[in-house]
Amino acid sequence: MSIIGIVLSVLPLLASIASATNRCDICQATGPEIDLSNCGFYSVGDAINKSCDAARSATVLKLNGNFISNISSNDFLMEDGTGYFWQLDKLYLNNNSITDIDEDAFWTLRFLTDFDLSYNNLTELEDGILLEKLILKTINFAYNQINFIGTSVFREDHHALKEVNLSHNNLISMEPWPYKPPALSKFDVSHNAIVNFTNRMNWIYDLSEPYHASVDLRNNQLRDWRDYYLQQYNPNQPEFYVDFVTYNLDIRDNPWFCDCHFYGFTSRYQNSFFKHADTTLMEMKCDGPPNLHGKAIMEDVDLNDLICNITLDCPQGCLCQNKPAENLLHVNCNSKGFTHLPSKIPKIESPPNNQYTLKLEMNNNRIRTLTHENYTSLLSDLSLSGNQLEDVGDAAFTGMTIIKHLNLENNKLKKISPKIQYLLKFEDTSLSNNNFQCTCDMVWMKDWINFAPIDDPNRDMQCTFENEDVYKIREVSESLLNCTYDVAIGLTIGFSILLALVIVAVIWAKKCPYETKVILYRIFRYHPWDKYRVDNELLAEHDAYVSFDDSNIHIRQWVLRKFAKRLEEEKPCYKFFVPVRDLLVGDGKADSIIENMEKSKRVIIILSDKYDENEWCKFECQRAEILELNNGRIIFIKYHPEADEMIENEPWKSRVKGRKVFSPGEKKSERRWFWGKIKYELPVR
Repeated sequence: MSIIGIVLSVLPLLASIASATNRCDICQATGPEIDLSNCGFYSVGDAINKSCDAARSATVLKLNGNFISNISSNDFLMEDGTGYFWQLDKLYLNNNSITDIDEDAFWTLRFLTDFDLSYNNLTELEDGILLEKLILKTINFAYNQINFIGTSVFREDHHALKEVNLSHNNLISMEPWPYKPPALSKFDVSHNAIVNFTNRMNWIYDLSEPYHASVDLRNNQLRDWRDYYLQQYNPNQPEFYVDFVTYNLDIRDNPWFCDCHFYGFTSRYQNSFFKHADTTLMEMKCDGPPNLHGKAIMEDVDLNDLICNITLDCPQGCLCQNKPAENLLHVNCNSKGFTHLPSKIPKIESPPNNQYTLKLEMNNNRIRTLTHENYTSLLSDLSLSGNQLEDVGDAAFTGMTIIKHLNLENNKLKKISPKIQYLLKFEDTSLSNNNFQCTCDMVWMKDWINFAPIDDPNRDMQCTFENEDVYKIREVSESLLNCTYDVAIGLTIGFSILLALVIVAVIWAKKCPYETKVILYRIFRYHPWDKYRVDNELLAEHDAYVSFDDSNIHIRQWVLRKFAKRLEEEKPCYKFFVPVRDLLVGDGKADSIIENMEKSKRVIIILSDKYDENEWCKFECQRAEILELNNGRIIFIKYHPEADEMIENEPWKSRVKGRKVFSPGEKKSERRWFWGKIKYELPVR
């Protein structure tokens, strides 16, 4: 090849090198876009010659594909503190090696709209990194190693922010970042290591404006659902599951373990209109347990399969399971060598006003006695088949109020407490294969068994009489067992006790006739005496008008918070007119008092030390006396002991003469009878 040919072939390469050199020199840049990508720079300072004016009008700066490792506070500042790229709206720093960024490194770049820091080595985003970026539209932090984000990185003043990409990082918890910027449409945190939802930001759910952001949480490590994930954002919303759709979360493709904690969530969405909402919930699938792997949580999973195994407080060797679909705690201790019932079992949460029940299986152990435990009241199903029970007494059934099934078959029972017949039907028990003895104290079982369906296979249970004869229990009678004498003794004792009670009652009635009437009314609602004509003649709105000295704060609180509250809320729910509470503002007070007192069947006057000094109290008392049709319409209550001096002098002495004056608390005997006597004196409802 000639020298001329060699020169001609090298010229394009030299031109290319010269062109690349010129492109990587910011001073040679022209136009609004400056491309310094893939130039081998190790810092922003290397790339930017601040003595050049070429970048002052630049709107796009590409520094991607270099070896930049950190960005300092001064990288985008002039020596006088002014911004170098003050018109910049697009900044590309992706595909570098950036590990550190000073919190105020970008504060002068206030016109940024697009910001790309993807494919770097960032581990944290400090609060100030996006400060004053009021027109920022997109930000890309994907493919870093970010494991921490400050609570103020995303703010309400990011009005223009539309898209945030934080995918392929190392975040382990999800904060409500997407719900701060008001116009955000996409927030991508997929391919992280997120395991739960937190609220370090103390954010509170507020749907005054719909949340527009679509939040991508796919391919994280979300495994265990907990209801407090939503409750922490809206603690005052009992129906917090309803909020979920509004969060626009895509939580598919996570290793969800479908257990009892998913029950509330799943039951709320299955077979509801949410099933047809525009949501990815219906595509969520279970990763475990094995029997639910691959099933759609909101469509294919049977609610009865959402179960949790509990280890805390579970008896050793037993299997304890929370089954929320049945609101049931199931404890299985079969064949574990127990000699008595466990003293302690787990506790589980249950819906408000819906206490969970307990199914306890203790089959094939060595239990001799059925004892009462602190969880007996929770038992709905108890199975003790194949143990060594010989006798089940009354104490065993104490507190067992919700039992639905009892299995005591294959034991050594000779008898069982008659209490069982008041708790369960015979067909809801299993008592076969026991050693029942035909005795007079088990004859009650005959009727109990005979009420069972004819096709019940256990109806033909047998008992042994005097270790010789065998009878069907449903055919055993007192005469067959010669129990007549015992019955006669029982009847005699019963009649004797009854007679003694009658004698005591008569003596009491003679000695305390008024209290006797109060007791009869309290227990049997029987009110044959002291019926007043006003109760039959007056079509009243109020059961009683309450007059008292409302200038006394203690009396006012007692009347409103205790006296009226108790009698108005407890059955039979009386209706009182209390002036300080019910008198309408603007009405003539005197006319209103007269009108409402006329509409009341009783007038309750609460006497206190200053009652007679209150002009309105005196007016109410005078009106009550005018309305008095017969004794009984006015009820006097002595609140203060000092009122004794007042009622010993005229005119009060005449007013209370022959009438009962009740007291709520001076003496113990008065306190005990006070409420019963007041209800007796009030109109019969």
